[in-house]
Amino acid sequence: MATVPLEKVVIVVHKSIKNQFVDRLHKLRIIHITELKEAPVYTPEELDKIKEAITQIGSYQKKGILDNFVPPRIPLSLKDFEQLTKRYDFQRTAEEIEQIKKEREILNNQLQNLKALSSTLFPFQPLKYRLSELKSFKKVESIPVNIKSEEIYKAIESSTTDIPFSFEIVNTIGSKIFGLFFVRQVDVPKFKGKLIEFGCEIIELPNIDKTPKELIHNYNQEIEKINNRLAELNQKEIELAKEIINLKIGYDWIENELRKNGVASALPETSSTVEIIGWIKKKDLDKLRKVAEEFKFVAFERIEPEPDEKPPVAIENPWWSTPYEMLIRLYSMPEQKEYDPTPFIAIFFPIFFALCLTDAIYGIFLALFSLYLMRKVPGDKSLLWILFVGGIITIFTGSMVGGWAGNLFDLISIGFFKNLKKLMLFDPLTNPMPFFYLSLGIGYVHVLLGVLIEVFDDLRNKEYARAIFENLTWAVLIVCLPLYFTILKLPVLKILILLSVTGIILFSNRTGNPPLLDQILWTLFVLFLLGTMMKIFPNFFKYICLGLFVINILRIKYGKKVLVRIAWGLYTLYGITSFVSNILSYIRLMALGMVTGGIAVTVNMIAWMVLKIPVIGIILAIVILIVGHSFNIVINALGGFIHTMRLHYIEFFGRFYAGGGKMFKPFGMETKYVEIK
Repeated sequence: MATVPLEKVVIVVHKSIKNQFVDRLHKLRIIHITELKEAPVYTPEELDKIKEAITQIGSYQKKGILDNFVPPRIPLSLKDFEQLTKRYDFQRTAEEIEQIKKEREILNNQLQNLKALSSTLFPFQPLKYRLSELKSFKKVESIPVNIKSEEIYKAIESSTTDIPFSFEIVNTIGSKIFGLFFVRQVDVPKFKGKLIEFGCEIIELPNIDKTPKELIHNYNQEIEKINNRLAELNQKEIELAKEIINLKIGYDWIENELRKNGVASALPETSSTVEIIGWIKKKDLDKLRKVAEEFKFVAFERIEPEPDEKPPVAIENPWWSTPYEMLIRLYSMPEQKEYDPTPFIAIFFPIFFALCLTDAIYGIFLALFSLYLMRKVPGDKSLLWILFVGGIITIFTGSMVGGWAGNLFDLISIGFFKNLKKLMLFDPLTNPMPFFYLSLGIGYVHVLLGVLIEVFDDLRNKEYARAIFENLTWAVLIVCLPLYFTILKLPVLKILILLSVTGIILFSNRTGNPPLLDQILWTLFVLFLLGTMMKIFPNFFKYICLGLFVINILRIKYGKKVLVRIAWGLYTLYGITSFVSNILSYIRLMALGMVTGGIAVTVNMIAWMVLKIPVIGIILAIVILIVGHSFNIVINALGGFIHTMRLHYIEFFGRFYAGGGKMFKPFGMETKYVEIK
């Protein structure tokens, strides 16, 4: 389909009704606003709080398997959306959740500190002294230590004979000795150096008027209180998690209001009016006219775009091809003068995808699963529709090659299922050549279609020379060459090949402006030379070619630019190899299809091998069949989708589609969590 015609408009609004009119436009979603003043972008604190609250309580939300792949959206009418935001206090809930987070962080820090202190004191529980007493000596200092073994203690004892000390063992845990050294204060630095040298851990005990056992008991009580409070906070958070839907609705509403107000504040204005300049679909002009009439001080008119201005691009297609617009947006929107290839993608994409999958059972499963998701998941269903159609076509391609979960029906040997094999046209695992020819044939048609679309584009844009000499000549050549050298030795095909090759050589590059006479002379020379070589013209034409060549050499001063054209034309003609390589790329359809079938057959063989195991054999076989075929569906559906995209983006689009257009984005509601019905 062609791109949708757009008109550039300017709307003049009196400042007194600016907000009301902008709000009305926001709900209509009909204008792509282009001219805005630079304005600072900021996110209000309340929006950040709601976002953090959603993240914080999101873990409590029950999620199905599908929710991890397709986040669920909240279906709401615009009226309900507006009313709920007025009734519900999002900010209060977000602040409660934020307070829980802050208090939990404080409590967790306290908990870690208490556990660390308790762990430090644990080996010193047998100590009967109050810890403050250990700090009360005037000339002696106590040093709590952890000595790794008795051998190390003896080594310390023998190396510190010059330092008077006493040692009291408090506890032993395994080979470790926990105790207290009592050393004169003047000898403390030297003695600590020796302890460190022998790898002892010097422990800092708190200076508190309690024994270690009493302290640990107090710490445990505090830990219990903190754990109880954390449990209360968790319970409170679980209750608040029920508000996550309301918070998501509030987030979308506030973000849209912020975006709307940001656009309103960035509109160009005078002392009393505001201008809204942008693009609108031609068919929506009546809607804009009716809205303008609703307001007393609003006027609009169509204006001409700037000479170098590129309008945004909007595309519209029939219902059956609309989902495939997603693939266009993934690549790039077409330029305003380009043809929208969505309908052709809607035809070829499911066929290519189905050839990559080539299993009827897989197609049935994919179609039913996609249909189920379309009923369960709100929002854009483009991808699901693409998979659904691909699944339906896969049923036919699978029947064509006899793929029914590989060869499962052959192994089951039930009459009805075995009869399905009668639908098979060929078996690619034993006779791959039909699949090979089918892939090449489809690739040939696909590439040729791309060239013909470019011819159509050029004619539509009144670029007639480009249409004929750069594209139509190639279309004729790639149609006539294989026909002539395979099944039809018709003279008319030779003539068409001659004309197309001559056109490519002489006129595919039309730079410069050589004299008309020299263009005619060189054209006749190339035409007669090629015609003689192809035995289209009689033998004596070689003398005419010689005469023309002599004349051209004599006029070489005037014909240099024609020679440049010929040189570029010969280089361009070499580009026929790219057509061949592009068509050969479609063999990947055969390769992927055969891989799918091969893996399916292998899974069945393994399942039938373990089936012979007594008792558990049938259970193992069922598990292998389910897991193996599920893996095969997923991995080859993904591979088929990616390679089908590649064939369209590289081989097909490479012939006619440049893209680079800016998408038409009407000013309006954009939501992350809510689906506006």
